[in-house]
Amino acid sequence: MKVAIVGATGYGGLELIRLISQHPQLTLNSLHSLRGDNELLSTIYPLVQQTPYDLAVEPFEPVKISKEADVVFFATPAGIAKDLIPQLDLKKIQVIDLSGDLRLEKREDYEKWYQNEAASQELINQAVYGLSEWHHDKLQGAMLISNPGCYATAILLGLTPLYEKLDIPSVIIDAKSGVSGAGKALSEATHFMQTHDNLQPYKMNAHQHLPEIEQQLGWVNEAVDPLTMTTQLLPIARGLMAVMYVTTTLSTSAIKKIYQDRYATDPFIRLSGEKIPTIQQVIGSNYCDIGWHKDERTGRLTVVTVIDNLLKGAAGQAVQNLNISQGWDETLGLPIVPMFT
Repeated sequence: MKVAIVGATGYGGLELIRLISQHPQLTLNSLHSLRGDNELLSTIYPLVQQTPYDLAVEPFEPVKISKEADVVFFATPAGIAKDLIPQLDLKKIQVIDLSGDLRLEKREDYEKWYQNEAASQELINQAVYGLSEWHHDKLQGAMLISNPGCYATAILLGLTPLYEKLDIPSVIIDAKSGVSGAGKALSEATHFMQTHDNLQPYKMNAHQHLPEIEQQLGWVNEAVDPLTMTTQLLPIARGLMAVMYVTTTLSTSAIKKIYQDRYATDPFIRLSGEKIPTIQQVIGSNYCDIGWHKDERTGRLTVVTVIDNLLKGAAGQAVQNLNISQGWDETLGLPIVPMFT
């Protein structure tokens, strides 16, 4: 399949290029950005020079892309893909959107949390929410896929098995991400002097992934109380950890069985039980590692998930969703062994 990437100069776009380069079914056909001036990608990222992937970054040309590509990945900031996707020939071209533009079912929810005009309801209704381990059936043959957010991915993979089986009182979530999760655009929050040797809470109970999380949990359990969620910026380049505090009477063995039964056949879920996972053990991979610990004194269960925010939280899951939609091996083209450093 021939691939076009829109938003190729961002961190997610660069990871897509790396994954496509090792995927036996994919060929990188073109790179695009809104500021595309036909300069080689290596003028921005020298690491790709003297490789077959050092292509010119072109402007977005929907007619040309629709004729030449089989699948288009949108790795653009929120608010862009919703306007560009309808310009493509959606009857013949597959689209995977890594932004938040098509994740929320209700237009009013998007406009509240993203502070932007929503996509048409018709376009939203066409999109399949691509939490890979939970929507295999819907993803098969899907032509328009909305990739989950990084926080949403880590939190939902940890909480959804519990919500599927239990009615749970409101959960408290403490999630932390590396600086790449904030995107490539410059801001005071991501300035070196602000992030170095620092830990910054931001968007407390106001992060745009929160309604996405509650929406997915509501699909498996109608009795979902509002969640309390704090997001924080870590002084590291990549990686994400979500810590979730759940009140339950279940024993440790019962909790273990819920996770083992649900994820027994999912190649990118690794269960570590009471050996709590760390961010370092998933960097450079598409894995989500899940650990848990039950405090018998308080009756609270602590669930910890870790992912690479640029892979399982973005580009890796996008390729995983493409694999599922095409009926290929789910692991095709995705790194199996994480990087140690």
